[in-house]
Amino acid sequence: MRQFLWLLILSLFSSLLIGQQTNGFQVKPLKKIKQKIRQNLKGFGVQIKNVRYRGRRRAIGEFWGGDSILQMSQGIILSTGIAQTAEGPNNDQGKTGVNKRKGHRVFDSVTNEKLYDAAVLQFDFYPSSDYISFNFAFASEDYPEFIASGYNDVLAFILTLPSGETLNLATLPQSEDLLSVASVNPREHPQYYINNSQQEEPRINSPRDTFLVRNSIEEIWLSRSWDTQKATSSQAKYLIQFDGFTKVLQAKYPVLAHQKYRLQIAIADNGNSIFDSAVFIEMKSLNSHKEASFKAGILKEKPNYYYQIDSLSRTQIPTAASNYPSKAATCSKQPADILFNYDSPSLSPRNQSLLENLGQQLKECPDLNLKIRGYAAAEDNQHYNRKLSRERAEKVKDYLIQLGIESGRIAVNWQDDGAKMTKKALAQNRRVKLEIFTK
Repeated sequence: MRQFLWLLILSLFSSLLIGQQTNGFQVKPLKKIKQKIRQNLKGFGVQIKNVRYRGRRRAIGEFWGGDSILQMSQGIILSTGIAQTAEGPNNDQGKTGVNKRKGHRVFDSVTNEKLYDAAVLQFDFYPSSDYISFNFAFASEDYPEFIASGYNDVLAFILTLPSGETLNLATLPQSEDLLSVASVNPREHPQYYINNSQQEEPRINSPRDTFLVRNSIEEIWLSRSWDTQKATSSQAKYLIQFDGFTKVLQAKYPVLAHQKYRLQIAIADNGNSIFDSAVFIEMKSLNSHKEASFKAGILKEKPNYYYQIDSLSRTQIPTAASNYPSKAATCSKQPADILFNYDSPSLSPRNQSLLENLGQQLKECPDLNLKIRGYAAAEDNQHYNRKLSRERAEKVKDYLIQLGIESGRIAVNWQDDGAKMTKKALAQNRRVKLEIFTK
């Protein structure tokens, strides 16, 4: 009996030691990549097949114990350097691991810049419902020195639809803006940013934004504020090597059940091989679900994870109105280009969403007019180029007319564009350029 008690005590003590040794944020090389991705990345309603990884093996890893840093307990990391160096503390302002790799063609539709040290995880999946989504966080050593450098590392989630069309899901929440160091930092969208740098404390432009909520009865001003301390702390508080990282974000897109899709999760250095960046994908967060509002992980646990709701009152209309973006600001915002698939004038769901936003802007700003210019990318075939670029331009115009925009406010033009150009430039020319103006 006494011997049994000693064995029990020894077993408990050993368990405590092991728990202490494994406590905290850890990153290890990802072994059995195909098996781990198929089994552990998916949550519910998704089948994963045909897993492939392109990049140095040391650039992909698995992490756990990230709750207090990333608000994600376990997941996969893809890095432009060595994944394991993500472990803290932050004792290097510009951690660099050179993998002696080039870029990858998956980025052709995202940027024309020269890329290095690409790491690309690719797999096919079959959803069982109307949407797919997954949680992720982006981190970089480009923070904070190179926020405005124009040479920020590149992140892409390229989704290939059953039709063959591709689009990038690495965007900001409820926005078409691509996620990068330049778009999420202490000055731009600070509600999504966490600073982990020992640099001088940056200045926040505004700790609050105010927006209008409309219903069938009244208009209500809703004021949102965010915790500026997370975006402005001048100390390296978190046990992770990166100088800055985003809060947990969600990539989401509508899908057709039981159809084949392909997802490429890719990251690369931009301009040179120095200063690492990484993307963290939460395990079991790739789900297929019925509702567009579905959330998992911290996004489900804390509905106000990004914002702290400050007030909701009709009596605040007079005082809050000055904080709400002016009509002039809304009416001066230029729309993004509409990108098309190869040899196609068809509007994707993403294009339709962009045009619906533009239609709403034109309705709110009746003095605005629109110039549409279509482009095509076929090489050395001027007649074909003009025909396809015209079809694309007319397709955009027709869709806006269906949304209720008067045809007299829309000027349409088209041109051939693509002869004697590189493949990257050709891909960028499969577009319709939009420009708003006032007469």
